[in-house]
Amino acid sequence: MKKILYACCVCLLATGVAQAVVISFTALSDDITSTDNTLSTDGFMTADAELSVTGAASGNDYIYSVIYKGSDYDGDTVNDTLTFEVLVQGWDGSVASTTFTDSDKDVNANNGTATIGTTDRDVTLNNNGWSVFDGLMDAGETLEFSLQNLSVTGTTLGHFTASLDAFTGTSYKETGSGYGHIAVIGEGPTAIDLFAPRFNATTYNIVGLLNETDTLLITSAQLNGLNSANPQRW
Repeated sequence: MKKILYACCVCLLATGVAQAVVISFTALSDDITSTDNTLSTDGFMTADAELSVTGAASGNDYIYSVIYKGSDYDGDTVNDTLTFEVLVQGWDGSVASTTFTDSDKDVNANNGTATIGTTDRDVTLNNNGWSVFDGLMDAGETLEFSLQNLSVTGTTLGHFTASLDAFTGTSYKETGSGYGHIAVIGEGPTAIDLFAPRFNATTYNIVGLLNETDTLLITSAQLNGLNSANPQRW
């Protein structure tokens, strides 16, 4: 897998009124100073003074710390500060499946199931995207994205807190041609009707079709009944 992106929405809540901040990125390099970083928050990029990101490997994981100063949440004409961390983890030993057949191509369906593995593996970056261990998404490997330590400071008119609304989209890029690339999005072990795409494209985008309100889990799955080498070539 060469690139994964996701978009998430963080709702800031005060006295029953919510203001959404949309956060998205197509790449966060392991070199945090790199111009390849493309995180944006409500239209601001990391090159802007309103947004900064730092981060580094932490054991097998990556943690990115984000500071955003581009919005005035309480209406006092002074911009406030939103801070949060993006934690990227890798797991092996997952079991994911769908009811896709060999005739199903470039399709999205809520027909996936998954049990997330518990073997902690290295998160690797290739061309500023994420994968597990070896730069490929082998069947049974999972990427987990979560937001943590969200806070709002600088407000003077009322008390504000920040919370994750949802992860709403993702994107994949294949490394080998042929149908059979399959991902199951969501967390098991008993969950059914998880979101599942099967794709064959240089880049395959899912925008606005997800509603993961806790963490975003993306598991590589094997096509039922086939021993194709394609699933890990994305």
